[in-house]
Amino acid sequence: MAHRRKKVSHGREAFYIACILIFVLIGIFIVFGPEGYLEMKRMQVEFETHRKRNEAIADTNDKIKQEIQGMRDDPQVQEDYLRRKGYARKGEIILEVPEPAPDKPLPANPASPAQRK
Repeated sequence: MAHRRKKVSHGREAFYIACILIFVLIGIFIVFGPEGYLEMKRMQVEFETHRKRNEAIADTNDKIKQEIQGMRDDPQVQEDYLRRKGYARKGEIILEVPEPAPDKPLPANPASPAQRK
């Protein structure tokens, strides 16, 4: 009696290969696609950068608001500010002292005092 070979159907194997290929393509699209994982990570970094910058600007704004409030309320703060800008009280004389010139380096003298004699 001859042993009969069963017909091998490659349909099931082809289906599994097609499913695996589809899942791999979907995964690639999810990671590298236009709105994929990499784009999301880039946008998160950008968002964090903008958030930190906004916090710094808000801190600066708060300091400026406090300074303005101090200028409105405190005459001493007003006077200090005006003096920094170069203003003086009536009758005061402002003396401007020039900054000292930078020290000039001594000229190189090849002859020592003992050689000059």
